[in-house]
Amino acid sequence: MTIDHGCNMSNISSKTTEKLWHIFEADTANVEFNNGIGQHPFGLPGVNCPKCGPNSGFRRLPFECPPEIRDEVMAVYKRNACLPVDEFQRHTDRWQAILRDRGFNKSLNPGDDFQPFIWETLTPPHLDYYWLLHTFIVSQRIADIIKDNQVAGVTLHPVVLARVGLLRSIESEEIPWEYWSKCNEPEDMYDVVPHADDPSVFGQFYTLVIAHDTRESTLIDELGDRIKKCPICGYIKMSQQIEIEINKQRSYFRKRNILPKRYTFPVDIFRSHIYYSGFIVRERVYELLKDVGFRNCRTRQISVVSDEEVFG
Repeated sequence: MTIDHGCNMSNISSKTTEKLWHIFEADTANVEFNNGIGQHPFGLPGVNCPKCGPNSGFRRLPFECPPEIRDEVMAVYKRNACLPVDEFQRHTDRWQAILRDRGFNKSLNPGDDFQPFIWETLTPPHLDYYWLLHTFIVSQRIADIIKDNQVAGVTLHPVVLARVGLLRSIESEEIPWEYWSKCNEPEDMYDVVPHADDPSVFGQFYTLVIAHDTRESTLIDELGDRIKKCPICGYIKMSQQIEIEINKQRSYFRKRNILPKRYTFPVDIFRSHIYYSGFIVRERVYELLKDVGFRNCRTRQISVVSDEEVFG
């Protein structure tokens, strides 16, 4: 994980053969309100580990919660957001058996969220990209590009558009005081604005669930014995020193717009702990998306460099 800070960046630049693109959230006014709010109603509780204390992840699962367990999943979470480890295991063992019968073999972890995502907006949705916490939403035309071109590394899941506010576009405008005056908290805005009678007229949107993330695989393997995994709940703990090293590494690569080969995947879309906001796409995907445009996004070109050039 140690970077060769003496490496010759001009040599690195000349030897790169592969280009990637980082696509991430636009830095605009009213960013929280532009993207809306939402939730995955069928989420798993966290665990209250006797060794680690309460902990929970935020993984988005690439499949819907089976109808036969939806009421139970919601009831378990509402009863207690963090369960004892043995109780969590009893529930998930049975739920995983149902998932296996449906062809899904992923293990269930604390804090996992099933599809679908329930979405609310203040303005009629008209953009191609929306950015919520750990959730990426795209329009039908972006979904069509992904499906028609067999873009690998991502799955698409229909969003349930619950409420659509009828404010004008607020990308760069202030929300009128007549609505702010009725709010005690910012999220109250979603209750006080006028709403469309039928949200379905605004078309279908999708969540992107990205299968590969270096923070969940490559980085863990690279750190090896330097990280500690709880034998009870599986929580992975990183020391402050490791966090400092990762932040230094992230700063080094981002300033140079490079990414070592080891932090990529052989798919079209993935996520990286170096460029963690948003996601990374290969050049061919960028060219496909470019025709639609990148409103509500920022983009950055990244050069892939060999591990030997960076790590020595």
